[in-house]
Amino acid sequence: DRPVSAAASSHRVAAIRLAAAGRVETGYALSLRPGPRGTRVRLGGAPPPAAEVADAAERTFRRLRDRLPPSRRETLEVEAGMVERRDARSSVRRRYVLALAGGRLVHLAAGVRGEAGTPWRGEGEMDTDADALPVVLGASAVLTLVEYLLEAAGGDVRRAGGILPPLLRARRAARSPYPPRDVRGCGGEALAALAARPELWGTPFGALPCDELGTLSVRARTAALHPPRAAVIDSLLPVTGDARSAEWEASLGLVRDGEMIAVAPATVRLRLDAARLLAGAAGGVGSPVPALRRDPFRGDRYGIAPPLLTRARLGALRGGGP
Repeated sequence: DRPVSAAASSHRVAAIRLAAAGRVETGYALSLRPGPRGTRVRLGGAPPPAAEVADAAERTFRRLRDRLPPSRRETLEVEAGMVERRDARSSVRRRYVLALAGGRLVHLAAGVRGEAGTPWRGEGEMDTDADALPVVLGASAVLTLVEYLLEAAGGDVRRAGGILPPLLRARRAARSPYPPRDVRGCGGEALAALAARPELWGTPFGALPCDELGTLSVRARTAALHPPRAAVIDSLLPVTGDARSAEWEASLGLVRDGEMIAVAPATVRLRLDAARLLAGAAGGVGSPVPALRRDPFRGDRYGIAPPLLTRARLGALRGGGP
């Protein structure tokens, strides 16, 4: 038990995770009860996921394993789960299926009856003229850069209009597309997500990661046409530097004749000015979709964002800026 400030609520999560290394089932129950000295947080076990959830994980894993390019199959991870949350005002039950491969969010959908597809239509070597290709930022890369800029400016989403370029608008979403990460601020509800990370259970409350931004929903005000050939940055992980000249590890793909191709090497190092790159974007090249920001310190973060066509060329980012 640890005292925090929160409203009374209960959370139950049950999930199954499948990967090349094997199968893991997890379940936990979390209750928050206010009292005269604060709110008591109690964490315990929960029953394993229902049969239909486990079946969805296994079906999705088999389907994607058969369809992914060979170089991505060993990196496939699938999770299916159910989250229940109850408080004085409502009771919500959400099921979901998540799939990751090659550092990319491949599938994230509500419910357990849908069919997952792969974004790649083949694989090959990097094109010899790849440095001359226009750069498209995938949804996860857009979410990462937007959060990066907002955090560098203090983490206040209400100030997004003065931080982001006019093309983009960002707001706090009502809930996360990934149900176990439905976090609202730094109070007791944040522990519902952190409870899924056992390595943090022994951490003092004051040292727990704090999610000031919550779940972001990013929109592009204008649209652009996706070029038939492009370098696509699927995801970004900061390596070093500040917001104006950071070095990033980028998950990269190519679009050839309108189809996504997995390439080797799958990751490259880029140096870019996040604000300048977003400010030079031509527009959104697709609808907003679930997006993933990899964060080794606070855990993976999810939101909604559109893919964007930038005015940068890949060679410029490899060489030090757009």
